[in-house]
Amino acid sequence: MRKLLSLICFKFIFLFLSAQNPILPIYQEAKGKFNYLWRLSDRMPDGEGLFIDDAWQGNPKDGETCIRIGFDVAKSSNGWVAANWKSNPGEPVNIIKKLNIKNDQLLVLTFWCRGKAGGERVKFKVGGAPDSTESLKPAVESQWLKLDTTWKQFTINLDKKNLSGLIEGFCFVIDLEHNFGKDQVWFFLDDIVFEKGNLPTKGQNEPASFLESNHHLVQFFGDYSGRKSNFFRVGYNGGSTWNEFRFFFPRLSKMIPTKISLPDPYFTALLKAQRDINWEDRLDMGIGLEWRPFNKFGNLRFYTLYQWTEFLRYDPAWSWRPKSDYRIGTEFYKESHFLDYSPFWSEMWADFSWRKTNFFIPDFNAWTFGFVPKFGLKAPAKNKFRVMPYLTGELSLAGKTVSINTNYFWQNRILVGGGFRWMPFLFHANEFFGANIRRTRFYAEALYVAKYLRGAAEQDIPDFDFRMGVTYVMNRR
Repeated sequence: MRKLLSLICFKFIFLFLSAQNPILPIYQEAKGKFNYLWRLSDRMPDGEGLFIDDAWQGNPKDGETCIRIGFDVAKSSNGWVAANWKSNPGEPVNIIKKLNIKNDQLLVLTFWCRGKAGGERVKFKVGGAPDSTESLKPAVESQWLKLDTTWKQFTINLDKKNLSGLIEGFCFVIDLEHNFGKDQVWFFLDDIVFEKGNLPTKGQNEPASFLESNHHLVQFFGDYSGRKSNFFRVGYNGGSTWNEFRFFFPRLSKMIPTKISLPDPYFTALLKAQRDINWEDRLDMGIGLEWRPFNKFGNLRFYTLYQWTEFLRYDPAWSWRPKSDYRIGTEFYKESHFLDYSPFWSEMWADFSWRKTNFFIPDFNAWTFGFVPKFGLKAPAKNKFRVMPYLTGELSLAGKTVSINTNYFWQNRILVGGGFRWMPFLFHANEFFGANIRRTRFYAEALYVAKYLRGAAEQDIPDFDFRMGVTYVMNRR
């Protein structure tokens, strides 16, 4: 009876306060959680190492309880965890009607948060529930917030967002990348509510600029290395470089919410140069479409691309070489355990594509396949400046022999080898390093030809190469 009266009183007080200052709570007190429209739901990717107590009584912001959340890094093999609050029983909530939002009113989600030790970094989201009728897609996200040991209120601005059918009301994400060096991450949440208010003063609520929007994506990839033979000749001792720029606009996959994402048009420019291999000194430019239909395999892309080239050291003797190419194919990239304490890591890249000329002969008209795996260790695993020794290989195949060189040996071979890499900027969490040079890799590796799969190389072609270089990856939205 006492519990029933407490519940009735709580509900009466909640309704009275809501009438005075309309809000929609996701969490205020543990004893009222079954009255809320959103409830703690999914733990992602599998909940390993995640601890949640939504009735914690130690130093709440208000009332009797708050939410205590912990992440035990040693118990997770993924390097990140997340959890969300979804509408119950899975039906969308029309927040606009629930709060009677007018055109001149601002809608926000506010919450109070603090860290246990201070310095914890957590990201928060609203909306974006996959495989659902969620109205708010993509999710509205905060930055990676650095927490203090004292309670602080945070706000996620939902102005002009489609909140007519919200399923995922709130979500947090913790990862090792932004909390490296911590064996455990603990923080607390309280008073998570949707509420309305007046629009902020002019200049505070202006739409995001083009550079801040998700309507475009800019990517840079590149590599520079010094090579002992380059599998070209003994005593080569020269440099090799490639640098690719990709510009995606408009990003239809982000601008138009669909169950299966739409393809994105893009422009690319690839600058290549190799010592004494002048026909490889060129600028390839192109336009194409990239499609990533599978959310669970975000690094799997299908593409179609038309390219044209400009030789930087043109020789009339190359007049037979085509200046354009058309390709259609699929590419996959995956890296594992870069950001956790596992002593092992892996990386693999593969591409399968049909090419019209391959910038080699006009009637190439064949498929090509490339596969490069790497499997390595971290020494030591918990050090930010760890060295990462590895074993590697390379499989190259082309679908036809060509009249100009019946072997085409350099596209039909197996390489094996090993090396080490160093990624000193990987765990810098600030915006400049995070967006620009975090993935920079310094490396040294030795490669051997294990087997030629179609004929044999000429006798003066070396079967060993040693390389030292740097690879970079940049992504800017």
